[in-house]
Amino acid sequence: MRVDGNRYRYLGWTRRILPYIEQEPLWRQIEQAFATDPHPDNFYGHPAHLPILATVIRVYVCPSDPRVQQAVTMGNYQYAFTSYLGVIGQDHLNPDGTLFSDLQLCFGDIRDGLNNTILVGERPPSFDFRFGWWYRGWGQNKTGSAEMILGVRELNALGMRYPCPPGPYHFRADQLDNPCHMFHFWSLHSGGANFTAADGSVRFLPYTAEAYLPALASRAGAEPWSWPD
Repeated sequence: MRVDGNRYRYLGWTRRILPYIEQEPLWRQIEQAFATDPHPDNFYGHPAHLPILATVIRVYVCPSDPRVQQAVTMGNYQYAFTSYLGVIGQDHLNPDGTLFSDLQLCFGDIRDGLNNTILVGERPPSFDFRFGWWYRGWGQNKTGSAEMILGVRELNALGMRYPCPPGPYHFRADQLDNPCHMFHFWSLHSGGANFTAADGSVRFLPYTAEAYLPALASRAGAEPWSWPD
């Protein structure tokens, strides 16, 4: 995936795959919104973006999270979310994975093997709904981190805005009211979370497999390992 930084500002992989999940009309609506947007750096300045920002894509939200089954109103706007974030790799400063800002990869670049490399994992939107928008978002340092992509050893680059440890964060169970849960993969399922590999297969990884995630997240680390039970 490559983000068109100049043409489609602050969009992620969730927009790219819309034509492949039977959302071609929404893809066209997004293209039209950007084509008529005089200030694409301003998320809220152009009315054509607002209905898209509020559109819930059912395949992007976990059925176990009742908070995200409909758009959430904050201030004058409504937002829809994603429960599934692309895997940057280790963290947004060390993007050795498969999905990160301004990226252009082909299958051959994933030298660890498509089945051996995780592409997407679960993480509920942040407790305050400021992070986890599916359509557009800056994320940390305008990289998309904690928005629609995340590292398996992610760092907190938000400082005093979120009084959480600097990290690195690890795959573990958490609670929706914890403001720091946004910095690591986890789910509302018991015992672990679902991850999609680059070959399209989906596996449920238990939290006891946490030590495997750095090897799973890298696309060309040549780490010797096998899928954990």
